[in-house]
Amino acid sequence: MENIFGNPELEKRGVVRWKMSGAWARKPINCTMQGIINECHGCCTVKPGWNASKMYPIRAFGPGATQCGFFVPGSGCSFSLKERPMNCMFYPFVLNSSGTFVISGHALTSSCKHAYRTQATSIFVHFKDTWIAIFGEEQYNRVHQDIIVDMKDESYFYPSERIIRIMEVENERERNSEKPTDRNEIV
Repeated sequence: MENIFGNPELEKRGVVRWKMSGAWARKPINCTMQGIINECHGCCTVKPGWNASKMYPIRAFGPGATQCGFFVPGSGCSFSLKERPMNCMFYPFVLNSSGTFVISGHALTSSCKHAYRTQATSIFVHFKDTWIAIFGEEQYNRVHQDIIVDMKDESYFYPSERIIRIMEVENERERNSEKPTDRNEIV
């Protein structure tokens, strides 16, 4: 892949970039496995007391489903980091229609509220392994420097064509309420 960081000519040629909002990335949400097990109890995949069956991927497991069929209580997602669907990897971040990663609308008031502000580490830092698995260490380090160290308002990830294709297929599956699959199966 060409070095596109800060290269306006490549951006003019239609190179896709996804913005990471510094304000959202610096939110202190404990999304580590310890935070999930001890604080929010996997509310992004199972949420007693509300109609979880309307949320994806939960709704893909049929009427009355109360959790994602791939969620294992006490250990998290049964997909490895290399297999996990992209939208699940990003959560509680979502990629909005303008190509910006923001925190899901219900995350801070519902599914993540028990893990919000429980420690000083930012959600972006908690997701280090995820960002590296998706975009590579070079991109993670650059975005981290921009928004965490230098406190810039935004920075950018540049997804590969493969990542863009995976997102297209997964978004179509979500629209059709189809079960997520190993992202390596997408060609």
